[in-house]
Amino acid sequence: GVEFARDDPSIAGIGHPANAEDGVDLEVLAEDIQDQDSNATRFLAIAPAAERSTGGGKTSLVVYPNANYPGLLLELLEPFADRDINLTRVESRPSGQRLGDYVFHVDFEAGLYESRTSEAIEELEELAENGWVRRLGSYDTEHVVE
Repeated sequence: GVEFARDDPSIAGIGHPANAEDGVDLEVLAEDIQDQDSNATRFLAIAPAAERSTGGGKTSLVVYPNANYPGLLLELLEPFADRDINLTRVESRPSGQRLGDYVFHVDFEAGLYESRTSEAIEELEELAENGWVRRLGSYDTEHVVE
């Protein structure tokens, strides 16, 4: 973002304040903008569908099963294991609907457009038939914007 801001004064970027001191006149608009000191941020470049990777590298989903019973989380994760898809992050958050009701954030190493991913998501949707599955998207881990 800072590199884009160097080239175009209508763009702002988030970066370390030292990036503004490279001889190009960049103004630091705000510092310490995080709401928690332990934050870690991933930055993604969004591209038109015509330029997307056919495989991607990683995918993010949010699953709300609208259910709560012993073994539910195991059932939600098995479609990935059955298809040899490596999970890189599984996080649960209270849904805010009722006590014991959770939304699951899942990141995994497979592209959204791979057949094994489609099959796993189909199975997830069956398991979450009273809730929903949201595809946040895939991102390619091997390419960066230059």
